[in-house]
This record gives sequence, C-alpha cells and structure tokens, in this order.
Amino acid sequence: FWFVRPLKKLRNGMREIAAGEAYPNLGRLPKRRDELGELARTLRTAALDLATSRDAQRRLLSDVSHELRSPLARSQIALDLLGDESLRQNTHFLQLERDIYRLGSIIDSILWLSRLENGLDDPIRESVKPAELFKEIQSDVGYAQADWGARLVLPTGKLPTIETDPVLLRLVLENLIRNGFQYGPEQGAVHLTVEHIKGEHGKSLKMTVRDEGDGVDESKLEQLFKPFFRGDPSRHHGAGVGLGLALCQRATRVLDGT
Repeated sequence: FWFVRPLKKLRNGMREIAAGEAYPNLGRLPKRRDELGELARTLRTAALDLATSRDAQRRLLSDVSHELRSPLARSQIALDLLGDESLRQNTHFLQLERDIYRLGSIIDSILWLSRLENGLDDPIRESVKPAELFKEIQSDVGYAQADWGARLVLPTGKLPTIETDPVLLRLVLENLIRNGFQYGPEQGAVHLTVEHIKGEHGKSLKMTVRDEGDGVDESKLEQLFKPFFRGDPSRHHGAGVGLGLALCQRATRVLDGT
C-alpha cells in the first residue's frame, strides 16, 4: 500500500501530462521526503515546462502566420493587377501565382491548427445539405486544378440534411480530397461516398474519401496525424507540408466524430 499506491498516482499523472495537462493531480506525493516524493516533484516541474514550451510554440506559429498574411495578401493583389493576358502566358508569372496560393494555404492551415489545438473554435451547429456542400467543394478543387473537379466522383443518392458545423466539415473533406489527388495517380479519380450507420447515439453519416493511390506503409500510419509529418516527401514535391491530416483529425474531434 505504501509503495504501490504512489506508483499508481505517478502513472496517472504521467497519463495526464501525455494528454497535455500542465498541473497533473499528484495529491500529496510531492510533499514526501523520499525518492518517490523527489520523483513527483520532478514530474510536476517537467509537466509545467512541457506545457509552457508547447504553448510558446503554438503562439509563435500563430503570431508568425498572422504577420505573414498581410504582405502575402498585398502580393496577391499586386499580382492580380499586373495580370494582363500577355503576362498570364508567362511561365514565371504562373509559377509566382502558384507559390503565393500555396503559401496562403500553408498559413491558413497553421492558423486553423493553432485555433483547434487551443480550443478557440467551438462548432456552430446549423442545418447542412451534404449534396450542396459536396458540389461547392467540387467547384473549388476544380478551380485550383482544372481536371480535379471532373475526377471527383460524388455520391448520387438522396442525402438527409444534417446538423453540423459546415466550415469544419468542409475543412475535413476538402483536405482529404486534395490529399487524394496530390498523392494518387496522375489521372486517378477520388471517390466520396456516404452511408447511413446506426451507433450508440442514434443515426449518423459515415463519409469516405477514397483515392486510387498506393496507400501508406503501415509503419507510418500512426505518424500521419502529427503536424508537419509527410509520408514520402521525395515523391511528391508539389504536396503540402504535412498539416492536412492533423487538421482533419482535430476538426473531426471538435465535431464529435472519429
């Protein structure tokens, strides 16, 4: 009792720290005068240091992203004003346009990730018609890459209206669809399917985004949701920076999904 109970307390404290807690519940352990007390005090200090470092990193990412947004927006406006018909045939102009768009996407992803990780975005529940949302996404990805819209296969059956946050749901689906095109074969299709399922909390919709790529090595699956991790960056120079799936996972949690 004297030895095992403190160990269980330390174990639970470690689990709290792993979940992001800065002040784990260690009870009276830090007041003990033996080695277990010393371990508890070290653990308490380490938890606070980790939380401080994590918060500083998030703030830095968020602040830098905010600062980058203004000059990037001005660059986009300047480019639009310069963009007459002759320039739009210029390879360097088109490359510059693509790079500005890509930078904007990266900055938006970092800001979204920061907001979701810090609990700044509570879901706004409203009536959403999935078929209309899917069509909007199809139009947008088609604008980013002309043939993507044509290669996105949407469900054809009648879908019910759902109560959810349309912005976060769109964020999840659009990231998955873009991933499917970026990492799939050059002319491959991306299929979005929907099925009705019954769970513990009643009926819900299961949405599946399936591409025709080779898939990911099983040893890397657990790492895919870590920010800035990329499965195989050497093969896909035009792909993102490893934020898409991290965003999808966190946004899905906010929506009470999996």
